[in-house]
Amino acid sequence: MSYLDPVVDKIVVARVGLLLRHPFFGNMATRLKIMDGSDWCPTAATDGRHLFYNREFFDKLTNKQVEFVVAHEILHNVFDHMSRHEGRDRFIWNAAADYSVNGQLIRDRIGEVPPEIKIFHDTAHYSKSTEQIYDEIFEKMDSEQLSALGQLLDEHIDW
Repeated sequence: MSYLDPVVDKIVVARVGLLLRHPFFGNMATRLKIMDGSDWCPTAATDGRHLFYNREFFDKLTNKQVEFVVAHEILHNVFDHMSRHEGRDRFIWNAAADYSVNGQLIRDRIGEVPPEIKIFHDTAHYSKSTEQIYDEIFEKMDSEQLSALGQLLDEHIDW
């Protein structure tokens, strides 16, 4: 990893921005090792120790949009979304996790949503746990209906 790499520089600048404006997120962001995942990851991902990024996706983002994506990955780690699914339908669980994370970030004005992805976001889900959101979605719609509402911002890996 070279700090002469413009995409890595953009991520580092976003981490500093988070440290200055949102210290919790900034502190957590500095603990993730930045890794190029362009060969398998279309946007971003985390395994709890690494922040994987897709070079082409991040290259198009503004610093504020990178802050949103990095904070999104941090909240997946904080909420332990990768291991809490407990046998639930993975697509619905991942959508519920994104509703939870995106809602908190938008409500608290952490960065800016990347415009090229129609993220899962609904103010009706603010302050609900991922399990509560999952149960509501599971009862009301199937995966096809849910897909029409949005898409995952990142890859939800389960290692």
